[in-house]
Amino acid sequence: MKKGKWILASLLVLFTLTGCGQKELTCTTEESTMGVEMKNTITAKFKGDKLNHMKVSVDVTLPDSLKEQKKKMMESFKNDSSVKEAKIKETKNGFKVEGSANAKDLGTDEKAKYDDVKKALEKSGYKCK
Repeated sequence: MKKGKWILASLLVLFTLTGCGQKELTCTTEESTMGVEMKNTITAKFKGDKLNHMKVSVDVTLPDSLKEQKKKMMESFKNDSSVKEAKIKETKNGFKVEGSANAKDLGTDEKAKYDDVKKALEKSGYKCK
């Protein structure tokens, strides 16, 4: 009987540490305009099947001709209302923006389910896995 309790306790710890019941959706898109390359990643976390939190990450790579404008571009991202609590970090070839977003920015609501969020992101040109 002790062995059974030990296995049950081990499984409980395993499920707690791995977040049993939580889903995560990661979607990416890449754009290139006038030499500026942007890789967008949205990570959506779900509790059960309902949206719980969304994280946005944008990696911007600038061509040498725009390096002098880096600070101005970083400031424009800081003022962008679609990325909440934006943290902007300068990188060697550009900058990275990280923050959170809400479901309304995707054209859906906070009660959105996994499939709804995935469809909305794919409709916007993201590839999801």
